[in-house]
Amino acid sequence: MKNVLKLAVLILSLGLFACSSNSKKLIEWVGKNKGSQFSNEKAKELNSLFGSPVDTIHGGDYYIEAYSPALFLGPGFEPQEGKRLYDEAISSREIFFKHWEDYMNKTGQEQGLTQNKFSDMNSHWNEYTTAETEFREKFENLYNQKSKNTKFTLRDYFESIKKIYPNKSNTEYVDLLKKLNIRGVDDSYFDNLFKTTYVYQIDKSTSYKKYMGKEKEDIVDFDIWTKREIIVNEKGIIEESSGSNYCITDDSKKMLMNKIVGIKMVAKIGSINGSIIYNSNGTYHYTNNMFEGTDKEGNWRINCDGEIEATNQESNAIIVKKGVRVGETTYQ
Repeated sequence: MKNVLKLAVLILSLGLFACSSNSKKLIEWVGKNKGSQFSNEKAKELNSLFGSPVDTIHGGDYYIEAYSPALFLGPGFEPQEGKRLYDEAISSREIFFKHWEDYMNKTGQEQGLTQNKFSDMNSHWNEYTTAETEFREKFENLYNQKSKNTKFTLRDYFESIKKIYPNKSNTEYVDLLKKLNIRGVDDSYFDNLFKTTYVYQIDKSTSYKKYMGKEKEDIVDFDIWTKREIIVNEKGIIEESSGSNYCITDDSKKMLMNKIVGIKMVAKIGSINGSIIYNSNGTYHYTNNMFEGTDKEGNWRINCDGEIEATNQESNAIIVKKGVRVGETTYQ
């Protein structure tokens, strides 16, 4: 579920290229049943067409990972204690924001004195960074000591919020959650908090190059399986289909791995020599002779796009007919 197709690619796949017959079939089904109750009969009808859902996602299942003051209102704190700590943390932020305002005002004055000059250091900057660091360390340590770094979901957080701010409608709760600015949680997660997404596999094997319209490119083709999602709201009403996603099949992933694993691939551009090798244990080693020699090591995997994602690399590598392409350089 985490391998979601980028919006631009989604638009291309649904607009420029023809949908599969199964995808059209599901779109038509949703169009006919939108606004209806997602009853057992409707579920059986879908299952007869596409099989059982490959995944069922509840909007509140997202785990909150990063600390922010809003987490004092979550699990691990009694409602009154959490509200007190949250209010204290928010009011303390005003201290270092005042230093930030002073810094920006002073920097703006300096910038106007000399054209194209921007000073990034003055006394107010040091005051700001010091105040911000002290604030974050104080309240984050306080939170971690009490919560013991317990992980919890958005749904768990929502249940705690209801105890502190009771008797609100779902719409009011969503608006409140958005205003709390929970770090790392996009507003779209709150919009889907009370919704359930059913994921159906609509095609088991489709050519990636054909699907993406890349027949003439030198990348190695592989098979993908595609899926579509049906969204049902908190009242059990069918809302819409959120579009199609895809992922490389397991067989194609093995095929691509067999083409690259354990093979030392090299590239030469003028006096620059480089090599890269992907090991079967999920590690890789890269080297070149630039700047008295560069060595990189890390982990790698093949993602849903059939590309090689690797740690310590700025961009993904693409498996081509002659080897592996990293940026504009081909290793073979």
